[in-house]
Amino acid sequence: MGERATTIVIFAEENDTEVLGIYSPEGLRLEVDPVTKQLKKIEALLTV
Repeated sequence: MGERATTIVIFAEENDTEVLGIYSPEGLRLEVDPVTKQLKKIEALLTV
């Protein structure tokens, strides 16, 4: 998509997938479109 950003990198063990979570895509303001299965830009970040 031609974008660059700095993000957190986590080194984990083979079975630690839950540690990785979804931070990287969200940190880059991306999400997976459930219909096309492609990455797309998030229009706005929601905070609580």
